[in-house]
Amino acid sequence: LGAAANAGGGPRRKVRFQGVVAKFQRQLEELMGALDASDLHFICCVKPNMSKQAWTWDEPMVARQLRNSGLLQAVQVYGQGFPDRLFHSEIVARFRAAVPEGRRPKDGARPREACAAILGQLLAKGDYEIGATKAFLKAGALGRLRAHRDKAMADKVVRLQAAARGMVARLRYREALAAKQAEERRKEARKQQQEAEVLRTVP
Repeated sequence: LGAAANAGGGPRRKVRFQGVVAKFQRQLEELMGALDASDLHFICCVKPNMSKQAWTWDEPMVARQLRNSGLLQAVQVYGQGFPDRLFHSEIVARFRAAVPEGRRPKDGARPREACAAILGQLLAKGDYEIGATKAFLKAGALGRLRAHRDKAMADKVVRLQAAARGMVARLRYREALAAKQAEERRKEARKQQQEAEVLRTVP
């Protein structure tokens, strides 16, 4: 009877073990799928002070943690490469307005060609590389592109404001001129009326 019980218990333990393995494998596959579908970012936690008090910043301690973790060296190496990567179409959509109108790429140009034309006019040659689908920008190049765009937009805003002020000034001038002419016509009409009344009183 004991042998029969052992014989009957063995397969049950094996099935239970297989169920644990299958469950673990399924959970591992789900985790790997979630990681593959995620946009991963590196997060480095830094302790601001030894006492863990709020609003207290121990600068030497923080700098020591950054050096020891290799984060400063990683940032330096990352900056020496091409840290910013943007699709060709994104470059065209965001920074085409920064190029003077006479030198902008045509509307029907392919994104890669338009991107190369825009970057060639706004950045130095070594500040970018054109890939198959993306443009690779050196550290600081994206900031310079944004500065070019902001300046172009500011110039357009100034011209738009000047045009609006000119339109308002011309409108007010025409209104003032019309009011002055109407007043002169009223004065002339009163003057003629007075002269007519004088003539009627003359025998």
